[in-house]
Order: sequence, then C-alpha cells, then structure tokens
Amino acid sequence: MNIIITNENMALCQTLTEVDGRLYVQDEGASFPALGRVIAFSTWALVLLRDGRLSAGCRGPFTRQQALQHWDRSDARAQLFTAAIRALPEGEGKP
Repeated sequence: MNIIITNENMALCQTLTEVDGRLYVQDEGASFPALGRVIAFSTWALVLLRDGRLSAGCRGPFTRQQALQHWDRSDARAQLFTAAIRALPEGEGKP
C-alpha cells in the first residue's frame, strides 16, 4: 500500500510501523516515531526508517549504500539527499 503523509493526515500516521509500498511525505516537519524520521526535504522527504533503510516517494526503501548509489547525481535533490545520508552518524542508515 502506498502512503502519502501530509499536514492533514499526519496525526493518523503516528502509529505506522512499516510501509510496504511507496512512502510520500509532503511535510518537512513530519514526525512518525514508530516508522522513522525525516532527514532531508525537497519535493518529497527523505525518510530514515527505523530498520535503517531510506525511502523517498517512490524511491526505496534502500540500504545506505544503495541510496548513495541511487542519488549519485548532480541535481539539487540528489546533492541534498546524499549530504543528509553522509551526515548520519556511523551505524545509522545501516540495517
């Protein structure tokens, strides 16, 4: 199932523990502690899931290495996302 999280439905998403489809987060300040946390925001949020994988819209979930490979580009979103992934403390973003 695909999930779109916005300001309007964020309260309903507080208990999400996993997403088995696409995860679209459209609110920069989104917080859903049972699922993960936003670590960067462009059009969509880059979410570090509690299991260590990363997801952004229809991309992912990826391991840290897969995410870095996927966003190994020069566009602004890719640069933002790779910087956020690299800034994670050692051990975060690794399942």
